[in-house]
Amino acid sequence: MSSCPSNLADRARKLAETKRRKVDEAVIENSKLYREIVPPKTPIWHSAVISELYHEQNGLCALCCDSLVLGEHHVDHKIPVSRGGGNERENLQLTHPKCNQSKGNKVDTHDLHHYIKDEVEKRNL
Repeated sequence: MSSCPSNLADRARKLAETKRRKVDEAVIENSKLYREIVPPKTPIWHSAVISELYHEQNGLCALCCDSLVLGEHHVDHKIPVSRGGGNERENLQLTHPKCNQSKGNKVDTHDLHHYIKDEVEKRNL
């Protein structure tokens, strides 16, 4: 008779694990669907800003200096948002997707110095 309650407990535990696994699978599947339906929010850059950047950079990638093709570029933050940079026009540059991805959130110290200096000056006015 003592084996009956433990057998029942084992069955209940297995049932709970199965249900938990099914719920986890459903959550993962729903997350995938949500990412397809609602892509991550990325700023939509005004075409005039992209055109200005392209001409200022003479049609070259700001990181490798090879030719860029409009429409096949990334808008890169000189000071990454993750490092405190913003979407100010002066903090943007056009790059190849591969160059931008390999840069990651690295920061050029010269750019960082000027960015901080400019931000301090803006706030002191």
